[in-house]
Parts: sequence; C-alpha cells; structure tokens
Amino acid sequence: MAIRKYNPTSPGVRGKTSLTFTVVVQTPTTGAQLSVNPRVQGKESTNDQNNGHTDVFQASLTWTLTSDTKNAITSYTNPAATTGAATFSTDKNLCFGAAAACGANINPQWTEAHVPNGLAPFGALVSLSERDLVASDCPSFITTKNKTCFAQVSAIAVGSSGSGGVFRCTPPVANPVDCANSLVFTVRVAAAVLDFKQVNFNREVVSHNGANVPLCSTGTDPSGDCLKAFFQDDNGDLVWTAVGPANGNWLNGH
Repeated sequence: MAIRKYNPTSPGVRGKTSLTFTVVVQTPTTGAQLSVNPRVQGKESTNDQNNGHTDVFQASLTWTLTSDTKNAITSYTNPAATTGAATFSTDKNLCFGAAAACGANINPQWTEAHVPNGLAPFGALVSLSERDLVASDCPSFITTKNKTCFAQVSAIAVGSSGSGGVFRCTPPVANPVDCANSLVFTVRVAAAVLDFKQVNFNREVVSHNGANVPLCSTGTDPSGDCLKAFFQDDNGDLVWTAVGPANGNWLNGH
C-alpha cells in the first residue's frame, strides 16, 4: 500500500470551515476489502488551551473492491513523479457474436489509453468503457453521406486532460503534436464486426463527440484530436490510434 504524507501550505483554517484531504492508495490485486486508516493532525496554536498540544483526528475507512468488467475499467495514474506512461485497457479478447460462441469475457471492441506518469500530483482518474450503439449516437456528417455507424461507442474520460490540463504539449508546440505529455489511446474493432471484409479507407471515418477526426497529417477535430494511425491488421481487425484531449465518445462509420 502506498502511504502519502500531506502538509497543507495554508496558514490555518478559520472557525466553522473545513479542509478536504485526498488519500491515494494502491489497491491489492486480490481480496474482497481494503481497509485504510488515514490520520490528520494539527495544532490550534494560540486558540488552543494548550498551544503545544497536537490534535489528532483518525477514522477507519473501508471500501468493498469490485472487479472491472470486460468493457469498462476505472483506475488512477501513479501520483509519484515517475517517468514513462501508464497503460489502461478494457478486455482485449476480441469476439463478436452470441455469448455461447464468444464466452462471457469477450469484447467486440477494446479501448486502451497511454497516460504519462507523474504529471498529476495526486494521480489522474482514468475511465474507459464501451457500450452498444443507439441511433442517436451516429452523427449527421456520417448519415447524410449514406454511411452507417458500426461497432460500439468507446467512452474515454481522463482527469486533467483537455484545455489547461497537464496532458498536452506546452507552447509553442500545440496539440496534437506528440510530446512527453501527450495522451495517446488506441481502439481496436473485431474483424467479425466488419464481416471480415477488407476495409475501404476512403469510406472509413472516426467520430469524436459528433465531429470527424482527421489524420494528424491533415489537421485536427474541434477538440484538438487527430489520428496517428488507422489501419486493418492481418487478422482483419480495424485499429486506430489517436492523440489529443480525447475525453468523450468515439465511434466508427463507413
């Protein structure tokens, strides 16, 4: 378990006010419960009957741990000032079809995020999930060109990203140019979703919150995202990698 000592920089707390503390822990990989016993202590200085006395406040907190599902993961980046990137992914065992054929722990689409470590002081919340499409998900720039949306919606939420966040290139280099702070993620769609057909990339599109996402060599979408790679692998799976703010809903059309 990771233990963090926190020293607030403010000189004190006024009467009838409060301070909020965030406790970041690394959970075990097994077990049903995690017990954490944080302790907060401070001095009331001249307001205390004994100004040399240290007040200690202690509480036992218990969370029930639940496993991530095949199509969703929620976790935190490392709060320490470490280098490299943390990788988060939903279930990478791709399959599309009846549960009897695919099994219970199979995804027709997976989502993966590479988030640089050490940039968010208390760690950044990373949430990835996939869900089935509904008619309202497919944006008009796809439907008006007689194209259809397919596969699933990948929902991405990374704290401290986007405008003013830490996961961006600092000026004069602007998003979506790759740099040490870049947020990069990949989506892979099972070949069976495409009926094992060869993809016509003149028709394939990627949408982020209803906007077309271009290749990085040609521009960015309104959020500042672009596609670093977009291809069909030897298994027939459709794969694309994007860089940029990323938060929101992503889907494919053709």
